[in-house]
Amino acid sequence: MKAARFFALACGAALIFAGCDLFLNKPEKDAISGAEYEVWLAKAPHLSVRMELVPGSGSANPPAGVIVLPDNRPKLEVPFNASFTVNPGFGFVEWQAYRAAAPGVKLGAEVQFRSLNASGTEVEVAAFINEELIIIPFCATLPGVTDHNLPNATFERLPTNYPVEIRFNTPIDPESLSFLTADNPQGTIAITGKADQGMTPTARDLTGQYDMQKDPSGLWIRLEPVRYGLALSNNNITIELGTGIRSRDYPIYMVESRALSYGAGDGPDLNFPVVDSRLIKGALGLEEDDVFFSGKTISYDNIGRVWPAGFLLKSDQAGQRTVYLFFDAYKTSAMIKDITITEERVMDIVGRAVTAEILPAPAYPNENLRNADSPLAWKYAQEFQKTPFVVAHTVQTVKEGVIRFYIQPRDSFGIGYSYADAQSRSLYVEALLDLPPDPVTGIGGVYNRIDGTITLTWADPANVDLDYIDISWAGGTAKAKAGEQRAVLADMVSGSYGFTIAAVDRGGNRSPAEEFAFNADSTIPSPVTGLSGYYNKDTQSMVLSWTNPQDPEVETIEISWAGMAAGATSIAKSGLSQGYAIPNILPANGAAYTVTVKTANTLKKSGGASVNIYPDITPPGPLTVGAFYDKGSRTIMLSWADPADTDLQEILLEWGISGAGIAGTERVGRGQGSYVITEAVSDSRGYTVRAYAFDRAGNQSAGKTLQVETDTTPPGAVWGLAGSYDREAQQITVAWTDPVDADLKEIRLGWQAENGALTTLTLGKGVGAYTINSVGYNSGEYSITVTAADQAGNAGKSETVNVRTDNRPATPGSIAAVNTLNSKELLVSWNKASGATGYDLRYGLSSSGSGAVVVGIDGGTTLSKTLSGLSDGAAYYVWVRAKDGTVLGDYNTTPVTGTPKNNNAALGSLSIKGAALSPAFAADTTKYTAILPAGSSEVTVDAAAEDSNAAVSYGFDGGFLSSAANFKTINPGAVVQARVSVTAQNGATTKTYTITVTRLQQADIVIGGPQNPISVSPETAKISWRGGAKAFTVKGTGPRDAIQWYVDGVPKRDATGDSVTIVASDYLATEHTLMVKVITAAGVLYTRELKFTVTQ
Repeated sequence: MKAARFFALACGAALIFAGCDLFLNKPEKDAISGAEYEVWLAKAPHLSVRMELVPGSGSANPPAGVIVLPDNRPKLEVPFNASFTVNPGFGFVEWQAYRAAAPGVKLGAEVQFRSLNASGTEVEVAAFINEELIIIPFCATLPGVTDHNLPNATFERLPTNYPVEIRFNTPIDPESLSFLTADNPQGTIAITGKADQGMTPTARDLTGQYDMQKDPSGLWIRLEPVRYGLALSNNNITIELGTGIRSRDYPIYMVESRALSYGAGDGPDLNFPVVDSRLIKGALGLEEDDVFFSGKTISYDNIGRVWPAGFLLKSDQAGQRTVYLFFDAYKTSAMIKDITITEERVMDIVGRAVTAEILPAPAYPNENLRNADSPLAWKYAQEFQKTPFVVAHTVQTVKEGVIRFYIQPRDSFGIGYSYADAQSRSLYVEALLDLPPDPVTGIGGVYNRIDGTITLTWADPANVDLDYIDISWAGGTAKAKAGEQRAVLADMVSGSYGFTIAAVDRGGNRSPAEEFAFNADSTIPSPVTGLSGYYNKDTQSMVLSWTNPQDPEVETIEISWAGMAAGATSIAKSGLSQGYAIPNILPANGAAYTVTVKTANTLKKSGGASVNIYPDITPPGPLTVGAFYDKGSRTIMLSWADPADTDLQEILLEWGISGAGIAGTERVGRGQGSYVITEAVSDSRGYTVRAYAFDRAGNQSAGKTLQVETDTTPPGAVWGLAGSYDREAQQITVAWTDPVDADLKEIRLGWQAENGALTTLTLGKGVGAYTINSVGYNSGEYSITVTAADQAGNAGKSETVNVRTDNRPATPGSIAAVNTLNSKELLVSWNKASGATGYDLRYGLSSSGSGAVVVGIDGGTTLSKTLSGLSDGAAYYVWVRAKDGTVLGDYNTTPVTGTPKNNNAALGSLSIKGAALSPAFAADTTKYTAILPAGSSEVTVDAAAEDSNAAVSYGFDGGFLSSAANFKTINPGAVVQARVSVTAQNGATTKTYTITVTRLQQADIVIGGPQNPISVSPETAKISWRGGAKAFTVKGTGPRDAIQWYVDGVPKRDATGDSVTIVASDYLATEHTLMVKVITAAGVLYTRELKFTVTQ
């Protein structure tokens, strides 16, 4: 028997709600025995299920709560069925289930719906027992058009720039709103138009003549004619919205399409937007407690020095000054696209006129302006029966005074008001920008113990509308007028005060407050300031100076000193600046004193001010400093040892480019011993570094000066280097010219005889020559190198000269062996060798020289030789040596190689697949013609070079040559020119063969012969270069025949008529072939050829 699950159902039947009609159906019960059923009824848990309405459906809900069933009613079987009927205007979305205890949390796998459709479902409850559940068939409003701005009367004509606005009853998915075009067949909006002139006007697709703007919230679209599109004038225009328009939030669509129509007039609306200057208002906010102000001119009360109330701009939460501008503007057709607000400051904060202070003009798009959601906007609409534009405009200037805000609307066609228009029409409103003053500065205070007063001083801010300075402290307040910059506070007892001082302008704005702490303690005098001192070795005294406080409680000055000879004294206060010399202080190396100065009266002393003085006149010992310049990092590294002085304090370093003054200084504490000067520039003058030691008494040691070379630029190379050997004196003389370099120091020489030892020598600049002695005859070739070096040790480029010490000529240089344009040849060349009267040339097939042939060449100026009779493709090795009579030089050590190459660029065979060549192929003949049968669709060329080492490539109709593509498609009746290019093995010799191939239009046609009906006249001609030209005409052709003329097998451009004119200057002075091809309308090909001669 099938197992069954049963739960109790308490549910209202046939609950009617907006969106659908809902009721529950109890399924058939399983067939089980009566005893088993009774057991189940006693033990099965209870499940309460409630059906509810779609939230926000707009209809009244049924009574809330669970409907209780009679006790004897059977419990609910699970799964159970639920069904409903969708009401008109709604679409089914999904089934939903919630726990009554948590109605905001949708259930998932706990309650499952077996059939997710709009008619009914089977409900499976998997997890809840003894619970109350809510199930909902969720429906939503179907998308539809609720409103538009088109007239109801079809005979009313609208301007051609009229924007159509369409509004929807529910948010629309913007992706489903698109124009229906050929490129977008899924589009949902189509626009057509019919001209109202003529009997049968034709509908035109006007979809591309509109721009679509979409509401970000999905509640409207605006279709605006494009500015330079097709003329819409005098058209009856239909806008159709298709059923593909989809809800933004749910997968439901418009149930039927909607068409809207209107008539376009004969032109656009070019009128300016309408703005009534009397309706322009300003406000400081948008709430109920804010009010309008409509001032056109705000006057300043010079006597009372105040502005009228109600015009003062406020700061918003971001600290910006914002004015809200209310006004009405409209167009009869084209929409207002944006509003520009231009600011002009017309008066300063004290009522003086200001001119030409025009500020930037921010533009606001009109979608962001219309705002009827604020109390002031409702008030404006009620009072003036207008829907206002509301601009929350942030002021662009920080200059105080009267700001005039000009209103400049502009429509989508760019028609609107300029700044000058707004001026002339009084399209503005004024407001007052009154900023808080700047804070006071330089606050100071003096306490008079006898009078019991505190005198405060400060500097007023430079605000022209400053009214007074407000002073407050614990226990009192005071005010000072603008410009007084001081306040005397009476009855101030001894103690500490905290003063708060703020500037206030005439508008009541307060500056940020400044806090000033002041001590008016009468028991402790104020201390001295600016205490300094030094040791005078001439008078052997310590000289002090200081500044006395402006404190009437100061009566005496007490001075004490600690050191080798301690002491103290007291002197009377005298003036603001005072000094004292402590006598009988003997100098001593390392001596130090601490001197303390205090103010005092009969009761108390101030805190002490101290200074250290050193009666030391012995300077530190001298420094030993080393320096190293690092070219890579461009740094100078200094190191030194501190002098043995117990009171050594620091090392002073100074440096700079030599002769250019001091570029940098640094004081280094004792014990550091090193310092790195960075960014030392490369300079031929080098750097001068000086170092001094200072002790704490300021005594300076003798300075240490170093010259550091920092030049990283090497000098140039010597020039004019030459060397010669004197056989009689057995000497080699080398001469050169020094490079031009300001810090050139020396010339470095090095020489070596072949495998001998290297000898080096350094000479001063300006020597210019050197002689190497004891150079024996026949001691070989010497290599001599000369290098210039500067003061910093930078070496320039080395120059080398080779000098021989025997009479054998040198080995020729730059030997080369290259193939000529002829087969089996190599051209060997070389450079002239000094002293040579001839040359020997040796060549062969082995790099070892075995079996090589030697060719003698007379004459020292003969520098090349052509070798013939060689084998093409074989590598030959070549050596050359110079000779002076019977004295032979050396062959080049490494042989030069060369390979002769064949110059044969002729074909060995040539054919066209499926056609015969005319004339028959011969290697020396380069131009051919061929006729393909009508059934052949491809030109295939087969060719092979006489020399297998030559390269063959193919091309068709002037296209690129290719070694692989030897075929091309040909159409019936078409002519294709095939080219075969052969490049010889030597890479330089080429030969090109051309074949003019014609495919017959149809099969079984007669080509030429006695049945050929065409003829050409004249049949021959001679044409001279000097202005000669000749016209040739073909006869026997039909009106629909295709004609093409060829000269020497090449089609003549634009020569497709009955006649052609040959200009002699276009061709060489020789005989030429003129051919005409005629293809009849029936596809028969006829040709005629004749010869013409061009003469000079």
